[in-house]
Amino acid sequence: MFKNAVISLPVWLMPRFRRTQRGDVVISGHYRTEQDGMLPIECVFAGRRIPYAQPLKDFVKHSVARFSTPGTHSVPIHVNGAWRYRFDLHDDGWQDRIRQFMVAQWMYVGANGKQQILGEPVIRASAYRPSPAGADPLQQATEAQR
Repeated sequence: MFKNAVISLPVWLMPRFRRTQRGDVVISGHYRTEQDGMLPIECVFAGRRIPYAQPLKDFVKHSVARFSTPGTHSVPIHVNGAWRYRFDLHDDGWQDRIRQFMVAQWMYVGANGKQQILGEPVIRASAYRPSPAGADPLQQATEAQR
């Protein structure tokens, strides 16, 4: 899921939510670049991070009036994750490239003024040590204890 470099990014989320066919939670928002200003983004909360997304959805819904400037209707948070692009094909054959940010962890200041950190850090495939093909895991554990 996190095939590209994991980065930190400040984003402004809007109370626009949807689910993908796989059940991932998608929250629309935007982020700022030095060259282009504010650009649209989709923040995707997938896999084991889905249960943690509900408190964020509730926070965004209830905080839009508190944080947003008139006309923007967005809430600032900080996310860690990786970029991915999705392509939408139109009936006329044209495609739109949509920026998606696969979110691993996120941070925001809750209504109580305390920092909330949710999600789970990225675990790279290199962190796993697969057992050799055909090896018996129970035997390996017994040998490791000796």
